[in-house]
Parts: sequence; C-alpha cells; structure tokens
Amino acid sequence: MQCRISSAHSATLAYGWDLQTIVLGVIPGGLLWGMSAIATRGLAVPIGLHAAWNFSSWSGGARPETGLLQMIVEDDALELTQMVGTASYLSIFGALTLAFWFVHRRNLRRAAPTPTA
Repeated sequence: MQCRISSAHSATLAYGWDLQTIVLGVIPGGLLWGMSAIATRGLAVPIGLHAAWNFSSWSGGARPETGLLQMIVEDDALELTQMVGTASYLSIFGALTLAFWFVHRRNLRRAAPTPTA
C-alpha cells in the first residue's frame, strides 16, 4: 500500500484516496456488497447494487462527469451539504447492510435442521 503526505498534511493512500474517503466511503460500501453477496449466495445482487449506486450518483450530478442533472452548491453551503450527504450515505448503506444481515440470519434459521423428539 502506498502512502504519501500532501501539502495539506492529509495522508493519501492507495489509488489516491485519502483516509476519510476510505473509512467513510469504501469500507461501508465493501461491507454492503459483501453482506449482500453472503445473504443472496451470489454476485448478481451486489453487482446490481453497485451499478445502481454508480448510475444514481452519476445521474444526480455527484460525479465530475456531467450526468442527467448538475449539482450546484453555493460556497457557504458546501460543508453542510457534504455532511448531509455523508450522513445519508452512511445511513442508507448501514440500513441495507443490516437488512441483508437479517436476510442471512433468516436463511440460516430456515436451513438449520429441526430436532425431532
């Protein structure tokens, strides 16, 4: 893993992402994709979730490339917008990860042999 210090004194890790992006973005996403793969016992759902997330963030204007919409944020509202976006992202991904965990638990209970007397 590469690590270099930029002029803003924030560590830049692998693929040019900073630590905040990895902890608040990549890890929750990885947990969701992984839990959805475990719960559904396949790759179709996690690939579909990932494609849907990428398409929605592109079409909503949250990517550098122009999407269907263009997000324009005033300078004085940028920090609040980023905090609300991060909180929304973590809430949605946390709730979905928890939902897939419950699905997995239900599948385990159904597959468990029942004792006969």
